[in-house]
Amino acid sequence: MLRILLLTVALQACCASLTSAEDYLLRLDEVGYPKTLVADMPRDLLLHRLEVVARPDAPFRVKVEGGGQVRTFEGTLRAKDDGAFVVDLFYRRAIDSGGFSVNASGEKVRSFLETSTRTTVGLSLNGAARRLAGGVTSYLDEQAVVGGKVADLSEDRVRSREKLEFVITLLRYPPEED
Repeated sequence: MLRILLLTVALQACCASLTSAEDYLLRLDEVGYPKTLVADMPRDLLLHRLEVVARPDAPFRVKVEGGGQVRTFEGTLRAKDDGAFVVDLFYRRAIDSGGFSVNASGEKVRSFLETSTRTTVGLSLNGAARRLAGGVTSYLDEQAVVGGKVADLSEDRVRSREKLEFVITLLRYPPEED
């Protein structure tokens, strides 16, 4: 009887902690521009956005497939004692190249062009963000650049540029109403 009582109390405590955990929205934006003439002064555009609701100390994952592309955003959100957060993340974007290759077992499979980033980012809720590993520290308002590329291209004396950055933002979920 005592075991059942202890088990019931432990189960209630566990469930109470699960239901009292706060939810947060992690937003990963692909920002930049496709191949554009440098003379045209290209401007950043929102190219794609993934959002996932995450809880501290629990893994999160979202996968979106469509239009010959597969995007995966996964990781873990951790709360720190000072009110800040740390996000261990992996983002992968695969675009169908239209070609095929042969795998190790001799089967013909589609080829994909992949871009990915794996990093750890320190974030404050609606505050400054700081990249902790793998590159330059970046202070931005409510978001952090966690990867990407800028390429300067030159064909037949015509200079062009393309840019792709991955920007992460942490928000309270559900959003507070104004």
